[in-house]
Amino acid sequence: MNPMSAIWKPAPTNLELHQGDVHIWLATLKPTATPPSSFRSILSKDELERADRFHRQENRDHWITSRGLLRITLGNYLNSGAADIEFEYSKHGKPSLLASQGESLPLSFNLSHSGPHMLCAVVAGERELGVDIEFKSRNLDYTKLADRFFSKNEVTALKRLSRQQLRDGFYNCWTCKEAFVKAKGNGLSLPLADFDVTFLPDRPAKVNKVEWHPDEAGQWSLTRLGLGSDYAGALAIKGKNRKLKYWRMDDSADGL
Repeated sequence: MNPMSAIWKPAPTNLELHQGDVHIWLATLKPTATPPSSFRSILSKDELERADRFHRQENRDHWITSRGLLRITLGNYLNSGAADIEFEYSKHGKPSLLASQGESLPLSFNLSHSGPHMLCAVVAGERELGVDIEFKSRNLDYTKLADRFFSKNEVTALKRLSRQQLRDGFYNCWTCKEAFVKAKGNGLSLPLADFDVTFLPDRPAKVNKVEWHPDEAGQWSLTRLGLGSDYAGALAIKGKNRKLKYWRMDDSADGL
C-alpha cells in the first residue's frame, strides 16, 4: 500500500466544512483521469482566453483541468453549479469568490499545481491562506538559487545541510515561502528574502520573522504537506489551524 494513501483519503459523501477547519485537496491533472475538453463548458470566457494563451498543449490542458476541478470543488461546498461560480481578482491577480457568492457559507481558497498534480485548500470564512506544490528537480544549483531568493538566515541554515538533505531542505523552504506569499496576496511585490521560515526536517514549519512588522510572524501557521519523495507542498494560513483534513479527488495519492 502506498503510504500516501494513509494521508490522503477519499472524501465522504456527507462532506462538511466547519468554521476554522481547512480542507486540502489533491488531484491529478493527467488527461487519462478526465479529458480537459470536458471542463471547457464550465469555464468563464476570461478563463478560456487565458488557457488559450498557453503555447504548450500540456500546460493548457493542466490549467483548464485545474480550474475545472476548482469550480466543481467550490460548487460542491456552495451547492452551486460549477459554471455558476464567479471569481474576482486582487490587483496582484489572486482569485477569490465574488462577494455575492457563498453568502450562506463564505469560503476562502487557494490553488497550486505543478506538472500533473494539483493542490487546493478551502476554509470556511474570510481567511488569508495560500498553498504551494512543487516538483523537486534534481538538476538545480540549490545554494545558488537560495543566495538569490532566500533570506540570510535561511541561506546559512541551508548550507549546513548535508548533500543528501539539500534537495529536500531547499524545496521545504521554497514551498513554505511561496505559500506565505500567496496567502498575503502581494504577488512578486513581496521579496522572498524579506521574511524567514523554518524548513529543517526535524523542526515544524514556522514563519520566524518578517521585516515589515515585528508582530506579524506569530499570526501565521505553516504546514508542510506529505506528498511523497518527488514533490513538496506547504500551506500558509493566518491564524491557527483547528483541524486539517486531506482529501483526494481521485487516485492522486497513488500516483505520487
